Amino acid sequence: MASALKPEFITPAVAYLCSEHCCTTGDIISAGGRCYRKVQIVESRGVKIDSESEATPEMIATKFDSITLMKGARPFASAQ
Repeated sequence: MASALKPEFITPAVAYLCSEHCCTTGDIISAGGRCYRKVQIVESRGVKIDSESEATPEMIATKFDSITLMKGARPFASAQ
């Protein structure tokens, strides 16, 4: 297994991401075991607090299930 985790297998992805041929920015690429994958950071739909209300720890506690529900989660448009 350790032979598949050599730095030589990561550098091609780094070289591509740094090249003029790469047309993307802000991507996170996972590389290990000769496998390359895009990783995304996503956010839940969350809960919007009314501008008339004060955010309190108690309010967050009552809405925590909705805040952390990942159904319908969306990737960040940019990591920048």
